[in-house]
Amino acid sequence: MHKIIKEDISAIVEQPIERQKLKDKKVIVTGASGMIGGYICKALEQIGAIAITVRGRDAAKYIPKCKCDYIIHAASSSSPKQAREDYDGVVSANIDATRNLLRLAKQESAVFLFISSGSIYGNPINNEIVSENDYGYIDLSDPRTIYAESKRLGESICLAYSKEFGVKTHIARLASVLGPGIDLDGGGVHSDFLRNALNNENIVIKSDGLAKRSFIYLADCVSALFYILLKGNNATSYNISNTANYTTIRNYAKAVAQVAMNVLGKQIDIDYAKTSNTNLLYGSNYQSDRLEKLGWKSSLSLWRERFCLLRNNDLFNRAIVRKIAS
Repeated sequence: MHKIIKEDISAIVEQPIERQKLKDKKVIVTGASGMIGGYICKALEQIGAIAITVRGRDAAKYIPKCKCDYIIHAASSSSPKQAREDYDGVVSANIDATRNLLRLAKQESAVFLFISSGSIYGNPINNEIVSENDYGYIDLSDPRTIYAESKRLGESICLAYSKEFGVKTHIARLASVLGPGIDLDGGGVHSDFLRNALNNENIVIKSDGLAKRSFIYLADCVSALFYILLKGNNATSYNISNTANYTTIRNYAKAVAQVAMNVLGKQIDIDYAKTSNTNLLYGSNYQSDRLEKLGWKSSLSLWRERFCLLRNNDLFNRAIVRKIAS
């Protein structure tokens, strides 16, 4: 395990999250091979919990028939490329697997954590800052919205099981997550920009770059998930975001280009689309007040971080975001 990842996991388990509740408990984690699920499993191992892992799309067709105390549903086709090319996989993970896992939670009286997305808010209507009770506009004629709509339905299924069957459920709505394990072929701005920098290519922004996004570092995100799992209210949703990291795609590209110069010694320019189109798809600043009332605080700010690019087998295949000591 890389030193930086070890530091992240240690920081997660050292949070005041009542981790003794998890010791020797059986925790099913779906999406265990993914970026978020992988960090969750590493943290559970240090805590002394028993992680029962379900990987990728297996979550919809293979549900462990075993005793469990907690279920964390982190499996999802979340990258833009996956969402465009695998609609069935998106529905399978966000709806079918959610329903099957909730049936198991009901049977085992297990606590259920559904990892949702800030995309469920759609595009903001009146205010860019959104709380858990706000909802914006989603264009149902756009096939890309299948991800957000299936997450919305997944949340509704959680609430239904909580009300109808007494299953204790929690919902986490994530901002865009940066950290170890970013798929450089995922098709989003993170992977595209980082891949451009690693390949010494100009960063290409396929719009005017004025759309805004909320970002959160992976370790902060996973620590928040444990706060919600262990201290959150039943049938309640929580935004996981760092409002200091709410910025335009253009500014994010500039940050990556600056890091490429400072860390890699590469001069990277930014190319903008000739059109003035602003892609406003899901550009809200997610308010995390409700989560912070549980005691959680974000520790990393995008503008106080650097990107450490790891090389493995002569191929750059991982991006890690770390804080620069102030």
